[in-house]
Amino acid sequence: MLINEGEFNSMALDLSNLKNINIELHERDSEIKNLINRFGLLKSHYLSDLNRLEALKEAGNFIKSFESVDCPLCGGSDLKDCEDIN
Repeated sequence: MLINEGEFNSMALDLSNLKNINIELHERDSEIKNLINRFGLLKSHYLSDLNRLEALKEAGNFIKSFESVDCPLCGGSDLKDCEDIN
């Protein structure tokens, strides 16, 4: 099958356009993969923060479980206000 110069030029232009589209799609694919990796890192930081907050909550509950003790020196209920210590 023989083609004329006009058909050849048209096909060459189509091929060039397809190559450009292919390049753009590969670039976009790369951008999306980078975003997925960054969101994965963000998720791991988020989960780490959640674990840290949970540990703080448990520590707070543990501290609350202690009995409040009056100051052995002055009998006051708040040690920071005790004049004998300050």
